Amino acid sequence: MTPLRKRMIEEMELRNFAPKTIELYVDNVRKVRQAFSAKARSCSGRNRCGQYLVHLVEERKLAWGTYNQALAALRYLYRWGTQAGRCRPGQSRPPARATPAGGPQPG
Repeated sequence: MTPLRKRMIEEMELRNFAPKTIELYVDNVRKVRQAFSAKARSCSGRNRCGQYLVHLVEERKLAWGTYNQALAALRYLYRWGTQAGRCRPGQSRPPARATPAGGPQPG
């Protein structure tokens, strides 16, 4: 596992992403990397991502939901996964989900 992928997964776990969402995001980022690993690395990351999203819609003719999943995964990667530091002062984290031990209490 690459350090970037590990960091991305850790950040998603800290933000209480569902396991299936983590799996889908990591898979989408892997597909982008595979799609462009054989091509020249002279293109910027943003350019490659845009080309990949166009490829999904125009060439593979996938549903818009699939496009939105890939877009969300790439946005997450570039927003949180590539940051050098983890938690910065003033950066808010979502509250942890409450998991009741015995279920709802009768009231």
